[in-house]
Amino acid sequence: MQKQKIKDLTNKVEYVLKKYGTLEYDVRDDDIKLMRLLWGNFYQQYLFQDKEDYWCIRTESLHKLPTQESIKRARADFQSKGQYMPLRAETYKRRHMSQEVYRRFYGK
Repeated sequence: MQKQKIKDLTNKVEYVLKKYGTLEYDVRDDDIKLMRLLWGNFYQQYLFQDKEDYWCIRTESLHKLPTQESIKRARADFQSKGQYMPLRAETYKRRHMSQEVYRRFYGK
C-alpha cells in the first residue's frame, strides 16, 4: 500500500473506532464488525442490497476495498499505542496469547 493510502485508511479506521467504539457496536473487539462499518461508511459505492435487504459486495469489487488484514493492522497500530483499547478483557488476553504463540512458533 502507498503511504497516502495507508494514511487515508488509518484515518477512516480511527473515525469508525471513535464513532462506534462502544460495547453496542463492538468494533474495538471484533475486526469483522470494524470492517463492515468501515465499508458501510466509506465504500458504499461497492455495496448493494439484495431482494431480502442484505448488504452484498460484488466479487469484482473486492480488489477496490481495503482488506480485513489492512484494517486489522490499522486498528492494532492504534491499540499498540494505547488508543481505542479493547473493551473486553478477554479480547485483550486472547490477542496477546495469540501473539505469544506465533512468536514461539516462528522463533521471534
